Amino acid sequence: MSTPAPHRRPPVHCARRNPGRLLRPLAAALCAAAFCVPAQEPAGTVAAPRPEFLDLTHLDARGRIVGLALDGEWLDVRHDLRLFRPDWEGMVTLTAGTETTLSVGDAATAGSGLIEPAPGQRCRYFQRVETAPRAARVTLTVVAESGLDIEGVFLWLQLPLADFAGGSAVLLNGSALPAVVALPGGESAEDHAVGGDNAQAVTLLSATRRLSLTLGFDRPAYVQIQDGRHGGGDHLGLLITLRPGRMAAGEVASLGVAMAVQGEADRRPITIEVDAGRSLGRFEGIGGNYCFGIESAHTRYTLDNLRVGWARTQMSLAEWEPANDNDDASRADLGFLASHDGDGTGLRREFELLGELSRRGIPVCISVWGLPEWMYEESGAPAWQNGRRLAEGMREEAAEAVVSYLHYARQKYGAEPRLFSFNEPDYGVRVRLTAEVHRDLIAALGRRLAEAGLRTKMLLGDVTNPWGKLAYVQPAADSEGARRHVGALAFHSWGGAPAAEYAAWRGLADRLGVPLLVTEVGVDSEAWRDGSFTSWPYALREMWMYQELLRHAAPAALLQWELTSDYSLLDGDAGASSGLIPGRRFWLLKHLADLTPPGADCVETTTGPGRVIASAFLRRDGDAAPALALHIANPGAGRRAVVSGIPAGIVEVTPFVTNPESAFARRGTIPVAEGRVEIELPAQSLTTLTSSPP
Repeated sequence: MSTPAPHRRPPVHCARRNPGRLLRPLAAALCAAAFCVPAQEPAGTVAAPRPEFLDLTHLDARGRIVGLALDGEWLDVRHDLRLFRPDWEGMVTLTAGTETTLSVGDAATAGSGLIEPAPGQRCRYFQRVETAPRAARVTLTVVAESGLDIEGVFLWLQLPLADFAGGSAVLLNGSALPAVVALPGGESAEDHAVGGDNAQAVTLLSATRRLSLTLGFDRPAYVQIQDGRHGGGDHLGLLITLRPGRMAAGEVASLGVAMAVQGEADRRPITIEVDAGRSLGRFEGIGGNYCFGIESAHTRYTLDNLRVGWARTQMSLAEWEPANDNDDASRADLGFLASHDGDGTGLRREFELLGELSRRGIPVCISVWGLPEWMYEESGAPAWQNGRRLAEGMREEAAEAVVSYLHYARQKYGAEPRLFSFNEPDYGVRVRLTAEVHRDLIAALGRRLAEAGLRTKMLLGDVTNPWGKLAYVQPAADSEGARRHVGALAFHSWGGAPAAEYAAWRGLADRLGVPLLVTEVGVDSEAWRDGSFTSWPYALREMWMYQELLRHAAPAALLQWELTSDYSLLDGDAGASSGLIPGRRFWLLKHLADLTPPGADCVETTTGPGRVIASAFLRRDGDAAPALALHIANPGAGRRAVVSGIPAGIVEVTPFVTNPESAFARRGTIPVAEGRVEIELPAQSLTTLTSSPP
């Protein structure tokens, strides 16, 4: 999107000015409170799930704030570093950092890294985050190692639009009177930005509840407050200037920001209405990725203890055809290729897993990560390097390798995947395809699969994340030659997306007449760096993401990343099943996998007020009572819920609850009266109401 230039000082739309007798002392007090973050006893680290995380600030694997807590309520507050390219055409964030370090200590979390806004332009960032209940302190420093042609360096703070839209902001800048401005985010997004110069502190006040967030700066700074809907988001954003304009080598930009949240947790009763007559589509089930670490005991555990509705596996072409089998890309030397399927090899484990999934009746998508070195344009680069391309003239060789692999899997192991893809081709993990090459390979490889008598279809997309990636798949979607070979449309959920973006993917799948899959469900693709995927805060974010995907994208299947020892749902020794203990993420996923009726339709739900989201699944079996599962995610404080719209014939429901204290706990039964039930939702919980308990 085109972003307004913060250092050009867009006009501040003042809602009102107060004589200041009350507002100035209030703003000063809140500013002081924001700086009262205890340095000697910060919140600590994101570690194993513990109940005390109900009241702490949460960080991701880059040390970014991803949530503030208020008496058990999860507030979706996030921060990042942003360097905008010339004319505000794109930006780089902490995600782009390389040579990164992260130190999680008793006093603070500190990190650093290298960022290149453009080739040949380099800068180092240094970040320190101190956390405490209801508060945090962030210090960001950027040092230019070369000249930087940028619009400036900024701290980005993202807030939940639902809590602050239409509220007000108090800007304290040292003048006699604080300025009070109306926050953007009402029904219209036209006035999408307000701001103020030389701000010492900013307090944002909710218009709908007792809630405020105060920011205090270690020096005056320009602040712009934006309505995220103007750029397709669903948040309120604050862009805070560390330094405007270009930077010369050796120059430094730095800012310290303390933040504190005040108010009361949202405990308003919630209403949930199930619209059983409005289907969002057939749901084929919860599945998972079995790509890396498949030899671990975790693989066996999840296959045996979850109802796995879909699976995704890896096709290791570098092991299948490490050297070219012959000089004829239309004729595979199966003897040479099959010789690599030896005892104890990774290839053997892949084929055996495919065979087992087939015997279990689990549909499979198989994906290529890396190519044999001799197929790469950049042959000889490190195997882990992203962005490498399939060499010109190697498309037919790649097709031969894929077709021969699938033919052998069917012939020897009785396995025939339903779908095939190149993993994340938009970014290149580890094969980058332009949108046009992606289109052409779908057409050419799809034709080769059909000519070989294989039922495997091509997966369109399988892209890194959903936001802004529809343009990548559009050339293939518009091509009749590619479209006829497409069996499904897919994206990965890393980083998430607004509801409208999810709905757009659903719309494209409907227009193409194919299922929509989310082939990698995950919150943070870098959580492996510090193991934070084992924490309760990560589990909470993942729970919310699943519900958003089900509610807004309505996919046919969701595939967890992963169901092996990689990003494991289990604790314990990866090599011994006897030592495995299911973590909270396992139990949250078990709600969706095991309590959702097989073959059910996802049906419409509405919830309100407050930050609770629900997904409902209904299966009708002739004259028998319908089978219902209603999954209710409450990342906030405990509250009461009234559920209506339960179909006739269902006389009682059984609640199952997972939260920091309980794991898949069965909580008796609740009678249904006139399609209604009432239930208490524990703080930070997933509650499932099922009419058909296991």
